[in-house]
Amino acid sequence: MLKPWEYLFKTHILARGQDYYENGAVISLKRTETGYKATVEGGYNYEVEVEICDNEVVEMFCDCPYAEDGNYCKHMAAVLYEIEEKSAQTAREVREETSDIKTELENVIKNIDETEVRNMLLELALKDNSLQNHIFIKYADNISSIQMRRLKQEVEVIAWKYSDRSGYIDYYHAMDYINALETFLDENVQNLIDKNLIMPAFELTNEVFHTVGNQDIDDSDGGTTWIADRCYEYWKHILVQATDEQRKQMFQWFKRHPKDYVIDFMEDYISDFLMDEFHDETMLREKMQMLDELIEHAGDKSDCGGWYSSYYGYENNILKRLQIMKELNYSESEINEYRTKFRHFSAIRELEVREYLNKEEYNKA
Repeated sequence: MLKPWEYLFKTHILARGQDYYENGAVISLKRTETGYKATVEGGYNYEVEVEICDNEVVEMFCDCPYAEDGNYCKHMAAVLYEIEEKSAQTAREVREETSDIKTELENVIKNIDETEVRNMLLELALKDNSLQNHIFIKYADNISSIQMRRLKQEVEVIAWKYSDRSGYIDYYHAMDYINALETFLDENVQNLIDKNLIMPAFELTNEVFHTVGNQDIDDSDGGTTWIADRCYEYWKHILVQATDEQRKQMFQWFKRHPKDYVIDFMEDYISDFLMDEFHDETMLREKMQMLDELIEHAGDKSDCGGWYSSYYGYENNILKRLQIMKELNYSESEINEYRTKFRHFSAIRELEVREYLNKEEYNKA
Protein backbone atom coordinates (compact mmCIF):
# COMPACT_ATOMS: atom_id res chain seq x y z
CA MET A 1 0.00 0.00 0.00
CA LEU A 2 1.08 3.58 -0.67
CA LYS A 3 2.07 5.86 2.15
CA PRO A 4 -0.45 8.71 2.72
CA TRP A 5 -0.68 10.93 -0.38
CA GLU A 6 -4.09 12.63 -0.10
CA TYR A 7 -2.56 15.68 1.62
CA LEU A 8 -0.87 16.56 -1.69
CA PHE A 9 -4.20 17.65 -3.20
CA LYS A 10 -6.64 20.42 -2.50
CA THR A 11 -9.88 19.06 -1.07
CA HIS A 12 -12.07 19.78 -4.10
CA ILE A 13 -9.44 18.40 -6.51
CA LEU A 14 -9.21 15.21 -4.46
CA ALA A 15 -13.00 14.81 -4.53
CA ARG A 16 -13.16 15.27 -8.31
CA GLY A 17 -10.33 12.79 -8.76
CA GLN A 18 -12.24 10.24 -6.69
CA ASP A 19 -15.33 10.78 -8.91
CA TYR A 20 -13.21 10.13 -12.02
CA TYR A 21 -11.82 6.95 -10.45
CA GLU A 22 -15.24 5.66 -9.33
CA ASN A 23 -16.67 6.29 -12.82
CA GLY A 24 -13.94 4.16 -14.41
CA ALA A 25 -12.12 7.01 -16.13
CA VAL A 26 -8.67 5.50 -15.49
CA ILE A 27 -7.68 3.17 -18.32
CA SER A 28 -4.54 1.28 -19.33
CA LEU A 29 -2.79 1.48 -15.94
CA LYS A 30 0.68 0.03 -16.42
CA ARG A 31 3.74 -0.48 -14.23
CA THR A 32 6.98 1.28 -15.20
CA GLU A 33 10.51 1.07 -13.80
CA THR A 34 9.81 4.00 -11.46
CA GLY A 35 6.05 3.76 -10.89
CA TYR A 36 2.96 3.80 -13.10
CA LYS A 37 1.58 5.25 -16.33
CA ALA A 38 -2.12 5.61 -17.15
CA THR A 39 -4.61 7.38 -19.37
CA VAL A 40 -7.55 9.24 -17.82
CA GLU A 41 -10.65 9.76 -19.96
CA GLY A 42 -12.62 12.98 -19.77
CA GLY A 43 -13.35 15.86 -22.12
CA TYR A 44 -9.95 14.86 -23.48
CA ASN A 45 -7.70 11.90 -22.75
CA TYR A 46 -4.80 12.87 -20.51
CA GLU A 47 -1.58 10.94 -19.89
CA VAL A 48 -0.48 10.62 -16.26
CA GLU A 49 2.79 9.34 -14.83
CA VAL A 50 3.41 8.63 -11.14
CA GLU A 51 6.88 7.97 -9.72
CA ILE A 52 7.01 5.94 -6.50
CA CYS A 53 9.92 5.05 -4.21
CA ASP A 54 9.46 2.76 -1.18
CA ASN A 55 5.66 3.06 -1.43
CA GLU A 56 5.83 6.86 -1.33
CA VAL A 57 4.77 9.19 -4.15
CA VAL A 58 7.83 11.24 -5.09
CA GLU A 59 6.78 12.86 -8.39
CA MET A 60 3.75 13.14 -10.71
CA PHE A 61 3.16 14.39 -14.26
CA CYS A 62 0.04 15.07 -16.32
CA ASP A 63 -0.34 16.81 -19.69
CA CYS A 64 -3.56 18.65 -18.69
CA PRO A 65 -3.49 22.51 -18.53
CA TYR A 66 -4.02 22.58 -14.74
CA ALA A 67 -0.93 20.44 -14.13
CA GLU A 68 1.20 22.48 -16.53
CA ASP A 69 1.26 25.25 -13.92
CA GLY A 70 2.80 22.88 -11.37
CA ASN A 71 -0.46 21.82 -9.70
CA TYR A 72 -1.50 18.32 -8.68
CA CYS A 73 -4.62 17.64 -10.72
CA LYS A 74 -7.74 15.48 -10.49
CA HIS A 75 -6.33 13.10 -13.11
CA MET A 76 -3.35 12.36 -10.87
CA ALA A 77 -5.67 11.78 -7.91
CA ALA A 78 -7.82 9.41 -9.98
CA VAL A 79 -4.75 7.39 -10.98
CA LEU A 80 -3.57 7.18 -7.35
CA TYR A 81 -6.97 5.85 -6.28
CA GLU A 82 -6.69 3.25 -9.05
CA ILE A 83 -3.19 2.29 -7.90
CA GLU A 84 -4.49 1.88 -4.33
CA GLU A 85 -7.23 -0.45 -5.58
CA LYS A 86 -4.80 -2.56 -7.61
CA SER A 87 -2.36 -2.72 -4.69
CA ALA A 88 -5.10 -3.82 -2.29
CA GLN A 89 -6.24 -6.47 -4.74
CA THR A 90 -2.69 -7.74 -5.18
CA ALA A 91 -2.19 -7.82 -1.41
CA ARG A 92 -5.37 -9.86 -0.96
CA GLU A 93 -4.25 -12.30 -3.63
CA VAL A 94 -0.83 -12.65 -1.98
CA ARG A 95 -2.44 -13.28 1.43
CA GLU A 96 -4.77 -15.91 -0.02
CA GLU A 97 -1.92 -17.58 -1.87
CA THR A 98 0.25 -17.51 1.25
CA SER A 99 -2.55 -19.09 3.29
CA ASP A 100 -2.96 -21.85 0.71
CA ILE A 101 0.77 -22.50 0.62
CA LYS A 102 0.93 -22.58 4.43
CA THR A 103 -1.83 -25.22 4.55
CA GLU A 104 -0.09 -27.33 1.91
CA LEU A 105 3.25 -27.04 3.71
CA GLU A 106 1.74 -28.01 7.05
CA ASN A 107 0.23 -31.13 5.49
CA VAL A 108 3.54 -32.12 3.91
CA ILE A 109 5.77 -31.27 6.90
CA LYS A 110 3.73 -33.26 9.42
CA ASN A 111 4.54 -36.41 7.44
CA ILE A 112 8.32 -35.79 7.29
CA ASP A 113 10.52 -37.77 9.66
CA GLU A 114 11.70 -35.61 12.61
CA THR A 115 15.39 -36.36 11.98
CA GLU A 116 15.04 -35.35 8.35
CA VAL A 117 13.37 -32.06 9.37
CA ARG A 118 16.24 -31.28 11.76
CA ASN A 119 18.81 -32.05 9.06
CA MET A 120 16.94 -29.85 6.62
CA LEU A 121 16.81 -26.98 9.15
CA LEU A 122 20.53 -27.35 9.81
CA GLU A 123 21.31 -27.23 6.09
CA LEU A 124 19.20 -24.11 5.61
CA ALA A 125 20.69 -22.39 8.68
CA LEU A 126 24.24 -22.99 7.46
CA LYS A 127 23.37 -21.02 4.32
CA ASP A 128 21.49 -18.20 6.05
CA ASN A 129 23.23 -16.12 8.74
CA SER A 130 20.00 -14.44 9.77
CA LEU A 131 18.35 -17.84 10.39
CA GLN A 132 21.43 -18.98 12.31
CA ASN A 133 21.21 -15.92 14.55
CA HIS A 134 17.50 -16.47 15.11
CA ILE A 135 18.08 -20.08 16.20
CA PHE A 136 20.93 -19.18 18.54
CA ILE A 137 19.03 -16.29 20.11
CA LYS A 138 15.81 -18.23 20.60
CA TYR A 139 17.10 -21.67 21.59
CA ALA A 140 20.75 -21.55 22.76
CA ASP A 141 21.50 -21.54 26.50
CA ASN A 142 24.26 -19.00 25.99
CA ILE A 143 25.78 -16.82 23.27
CA SER A 144 29.39 -17.47 22.28
CA SER A 145 31.79 -14.80 21.06
CA ILE A 146 31.43 -16.18 17.52
CA GLN A 147 27.64 -15.93 17.67
CA MET A 148 27.87 -12.40 19.07
CA ARG A 149 30.17 -11.39 16.23
CA ARG A 150 27.65 -12.71 13.71
CA LEU A 151 24.82 -10.83 15.39
CA LYS A 152 26.84 -7.63 15.17
CA GLN A 153 27.55 -8.34 11.52
CA GLU A 154 23.80 -8.54 10.95
CA VAL A 155 23.52 -4.94 12.22
CA GLU A 156 26.17 -3.94 9.68
CA VAL A 157 24.29 -5.79 6.92
CA ILE A 158 21.14 -3.80 7.72
CA ALA A 159 23.07 -0.54 7.27
CA TRP A 160 24.66 -1.82 4.05
CA LYS A 161 21.27 -2.89 2.65
CA TYR A 162 19.79 0.63 2.83
CA SER A 163 22.87 2.72 1.99
CA ASP A 164 24.46 3.66 -1.32
CA ARG A 165 28.00 2.84 -2.41
CA SER A 166 29.44 5.65 -0.30
CA GLY A 167 27.63 4.42 2.81
CA TYR A 168 25.00 7.19 2.80
CA ILE A 169 21.33 6.44 3.57
CA ASP A 170 19.06 8.92 1.80
CA TYR A 171 15.66 10.23 2.89
CA TYR A 172 13.70 7.62 0.95
CA HIS A 173 15.49 4.71 2.65
CA ALA A 174 16.04 6.23 6.10
CA MET A 175 12.79 5.13 7.76
CA ASP A 176 13.05 1.59 6.34
CA TYR A 177 16.55 1.44 7.86
CA ILE A 178 15.25 2.65 11.22
CA ASN A 179 12.35 0.17 11.15
CA ALA A 180 14.77 -2.67 10.37
CA LEU A 181 16.97 -1.72 13.34
CA GLU A 182 13.93 -1.52 15.63
CA THR A 183 12.81 -4.98 14.49
CA PHE A 184 16.33 -6.29 15.12
CA LEU A 185 16.27 -4.90 18.66
CA ASP A 186 12.83 -6.27 19.44
CA GLU A 187 13.54 -9.73 18.06
CA ASN A 188 17.09 -10.23 19.35
CA VAL A 189 17.76 -8.06 22.38
CA GLN A 190 14.35 -8.81 23.88
CA ASN A 191 14.92 -12.57 23.44
CA LEU A 192 18.28 -12.27 25.23
CA ILE A 193 16.69 -10.37 28.09
CA ASP A 194 13.89 -12.95 28.35
CA LYS A 195 16.52 -15.68 28.62
CA ASN A 196 18.39 -13.64 31.27
CA LEU A 197 21.46 -13.29 29.04
CA ILE A 198 22.00 -9.81 30.40
CA MET A 199 25.50 -8.86 29.24
CA PRO A 200 25.00 -10.18 25.68
CA ALA A 201 21.78 -8.14 25.54
CA PHE A 202 23.70 -5.08 26.75
CA GLU A 203 26.51 -5.63 24.24
CA LEU A 204 24.10 -6.04 21.32
CA THR A 205 22.14 -2.92 22.29
CA ASN A 206 25.41 -0.99 22.39
CA GLU A 207 26.24 -2.23 18.90
CA VAL A 208 22.94 -0.91 17.51
CA PHE A 209 23.43 2.40 19.35
CA HIS A 210 26.99 2.78 18.08
CA THR A 211 26.04 1.86 14.49
CA VAL A 212 23.13 4.29 14.18
CA GLY A 213 25.15 6.92 16.06
CA ASN A 214 27.81 6.88 13.34
CA GLN A 215 25.64 6.34 10.28
CA ASP A 216 25.73 8.92 7.49
CA ILE A 217 21.99 9.41 7.00
CA ASP A 218 19.34 11.94 6.02
CA ASP A 219 17.65 12.11 9.41
CA SER A 220 14.94 14.61 8.50
CA ASP A 221 12.25 12.44 10.14
CA GLY A 222 14.18 11.97 13.39
CA GLY A 223 14.71 8.24 13.02
CA THR A 224 18.10 8.35 14.75
CA THR A 225 16.48 9.81 17.86
CA TRP A 226 13.80 7.11 17.74
CA ILE A 227 16.39 4.30 17.79
CA ALA A 228 18.45 6.08 20.46
CA ASP A 229 15.32 6.27 22.63
CA ARG A 230 14.66 2.56 22.04
CA CYS A 231 18.24 1.71 23.05
CA TYR A 232 17.83 3.81 26.18
CA GLU A 233 14.67 1.87 27.09
CA TYR A 234 16.45 -1.44 26.54
CA TRP A 235 19.34 -0.27 28.73
CA LYS A 236 16.78 0.40 31.47
CA HIS A 237 15.19 -3.06 31.10
CA ILE A 238 18.62 -4.68 31.16
CA LEU A 239 19.70 -2.71 34.24
CA VAL A 240 16.61 -3.82 36.19
CA GLN A 241 17.44 -7.51 35.62
CA ALA A 242 21.21 -7.17 36.06
CA THR A 243 23.11 -8.52 39.06
CA ASP A 244 25.19 -6.20 41.25
CA GLU A 245 28.34 -7.24 39.39
CA GLN A 246 26.71 -6.70 35.99
CA ARG A 247 25.51 -3.22 37.05
CA LYS A 248 29.10 -2.38 38.02
CA GLN A 249 30.31 -3.46 34.58
CA MET A 250 27.62 -1.36 32.90
CA PHE A 251 28.43 1.64 35.08
CA GLN A 252 32.08 1.45 34.08
CA TRP A 253 31.08 1.16 30.40
CA PHE A 254 29.08 4.39 30.56
CA LYS A 255 31.89 6.13 32.48
CA ARG A 256 34.74 5.27 30.13
CA HIS A 257 33.13 5.83 26.74
CA PRO A 258 34.58 8.96 25.15
CA LYS A 259 32.77 11.86 23.56
CA ASP A 260 33.59 10.67 20.04
CA TYR A 261 31.95 7.24 20.50
CA VAL A 262 28.86 8.50 18.64
CA ILE A 263 27.92 11.71 16.81
CA ASP A 264 26.92 14.99 18.50
CA PHE A 265 23.58 14.81 20.36
CA MET A 266 23.68 11.03 20.87
CA GLU A 267 26.61 11.51 23.26
CA ASP A 268 24.03 12.93 25.69
CA TYR A 269 22.27 9.57 25.97
CA ILE A 270 25.42 8.05 27.51
CA SER A 271 25.90 10.83 30.07
CA ASP A 272 22.13 10.90 30.76
CA PHE A 273 22.03 7.20 31.55
CA LEU A 274 25.12 7.40 33.71
CA MET A 275 23.76 10.24 35.85
CA ASP A 276 20.10 9.22 36.01
CA GLU A 277 19.73 5.45 36.03
CA PHE A 278 22.29 3.99 38.47
CA HIS A 279 21.14 4.07 42.10
CA ASP A 280 23.46 1.69 43.97
CA GLU A 281 25.07 3.46 46.93
CA THR A 282 28.66 3.15 45.68
CA MET A 283 27.67 4.47 42.26
CA LEU A 284 25.68 7.33 43.74
CA ARG A 285 28.70 8.38 45.79
CA GLU A 286 30.93 8.16 42.72
CA LYS A 287 28.48 10.30 40.73
CA MET A 288 28.34 12.79 43.60
CA GLN A 289 32.12 13.05 43.50
CA MET A 290 31.98 13.71 39.74
CA LEU A 291 29.43 16.49 40.36
CA ASP A 292 31.54 17.97 43.16
CA GLU A 293 34.43 18.45 40.75
CA LEU A 294 32.16 20.36 38.36
CA ILE A 295 30.62 22.43 41.14
CA GLU A 296 33.98 23.34 42.68
CA HIS A 297 35.30 24.25 39.23
CA ALA A 298 32.51 26.83 38.87
CA GLY A 299 33.99 28.79 41.79
CA ASP A 300 32.15 32.04 42.57
CA LYS A 301 30.04 32.04 39.44
CA SER A 302 26.27 32.12 39.82
CA ASP A 303 25.82 29.12 37.51
CA CYS A 304 27.54 25.78 38.17
CA GLY A 305 26.43 24.26 34.87
CA GLY A 306 24.38 21.24 33.92
CA TRP A 307 23.24 19.21 30.95
CA TYR A 308 20.16 18.55 28.86
CA SER A 309 18.71 15.08 29.31
CA SER A 310 16.65 13.57 26.51
CA TYR A 311 14.43 12.00 29.15
CA TYR A 312 14.33 14.48 32.02
CA GLY A 313 14.95 17.88 30.46
CA TYR A 314 17.59 20.31 31.72
CA GLU A 315 19.38 19.11 34.84
CA ASN A 316 21.50 21.40 36.99
CA ASN A 317 24.68 20.01 38.57
CA ILE A 318 24.00 21.22 42.07
CA LEU A 319 20.31 20.26 42.06
CA LYS A 320 21.36 16.79 40.92
CA ARG A 321 23.82 16.73 43.81
CA LEU A 322 21.03 17.53 46.26
CA GLN A 323 18.87 14.79 44.76
CA ILE A 324 21.67 12.25 45.26
CA MET A 325 22.14 13.40 48.87
CA LYS A 326 18.45 12.61 49.49
CA GLU A 327 18.85 9.18 47.86
CA LEU A 328 21.81 8.52 50.19
CA ASN A 329 19.64 9.51 53.19
CA TYR A 330 21.57 12.61 54.22
CA SER A 331 19.87 14.35 57.11
CA GLU A 332 17.81 17.48 56.51
CA SER A 333 20.34 19.54 58.47
CA GLU A 334 23.23 18.25 56.32
CA ILE A 335 21.32 19.10 53.14
CA ASN A 336 20.41 22.60 54.43
CA GLU A 337 24.02 23.20 55.45
CA TYR A 338 25.16 22.28 51.95
CA ARG A 339 22.54 24.54 50.38
CA THR A 340 23.63 27.46 52.56
CA LYS A 341 27.27 26.94 51.59
CA PHE A 342 26.43 27.17 47.89
CA ARG A 343 23.61 29.72 47.90
CA HIS A 344 25.65 31.92 45.56
CA PHE A 345 24.44 29.58 42.80
CA SER A 346 21.19 30.88 41.34
CA ALA A 347 19.71 27.36 41.14
CA ILE A 348 19.78 27.08 44.94
CA ARG A 349 18.14 30.49 45.40
CA GLU A 350 15.46 29.71 42.82
CA LEU A 351 14.77 26.40 44.56
CA GLU A 352 14.30 28.17 47.90
CA VAL A 353 12.05 30.82 46.35
CA ARG A 354 9.77 28.08 44.99
CA GLU A 355 9.71 26.33 48.35
CA TYR A 356 8.74 29.54 50.19
CA LEU A 357 6.07 30.38 47.62
CA ASN A 358 4.58 26.90 47.98
CA LYS A 359 4.39 27.49 51.76
CA GLU A 360 2.95 31.00 51.16
CA GLU A 361 5.89 32.55 53.04
CA TYR A 362 6.07 35.48 50.66
CA ASN A 363 8.40 37.74 52.67
CA LYS A 364 11.03 35.00 52.84
CA ALA A 365 10.54 34.34 49.14
